[in-house]
Amino acid sequence: MFKMELSLEKDNFVKLSYVLLDVIARHLREYFIKLWDKKYPAEKWHDDVSKRNLKLQSLLAASNKKLKQDIYSQKVLNGDEKEWDTTTLIHALADSGFNLIKGCRPPAQRTIPLRESEEIDVIRGIRNADYGHISSMSCPMTKFRGIMTKTKNVAKNLFGEGAEIEIYTIEVSPVTPAMRKQVNELLKGLKEDVEEMKKNIEEIKGNFGKMDQQVAKLHASIGHSKLRMRIELLS
Repeated sequence: MFKMELSLEKDNFVKLSYVLLDVIARHLREYFIKLWDKKYPAEKWHDDVSKRNLKLQSLLAASNKKLKQDIYSQKVLNGDEKEWDTTTLIHALADSGFNLIKGCRPPAQRTIPLRESEEIDVIRGIRNADYGHISSMSCPMTKFRGIMTKTKNVAKNLFGEGAEIEIYTIEVSPVTPAMRKQVNELLKGLKEDVEEMKKNIEEIKGNFGKMDQQVAKLHASIGHSKLRMRIELLS
């Protein structure tokens, strides 16, 4: 009985991973392109790639956010939406400065229906808090159903009933070998992203260390200059 429960919980994790990292990402990708084409009809996403990329880069450059400092911003700058995972797509829609959707209200001021940006914020919360805090490669049934319910709701609100039905079908169907293989590839990509972020953090730490050394040298130089001035004044 225990082995059967454990197997079900592992299958739950596979289904959650598949829904959040594959299905939701695909729908967000289509959603992003639809909003981009509506906002920038002269630079439609699939019409002229070079022209679109120039627009993309100019918008990013004009943004006040320091978008080039993290891995997700780099993915956005590359302009290949097929390589954008769920987190990158959320970043592109909500944090990029593309102005595709109206901004979020403070949580206490939000009312139903939520704004598009607030629905995307719900996806961010599911991805980072609910799914991201699963410590093992398994998910108890109660938690699984709760996350799936939230995901189906937000998918229906943003993408329509077809997306909701697609997620429900995955929820109640057996895990397939193809699904397991896809999830393994997606998790491998996430691991590579995490390693890249760790590398970037170490580089930033190293840069701060160099800055600290430069500041220390500057303080020492200032101290020597003050001492020399005092000696000159006394002599």
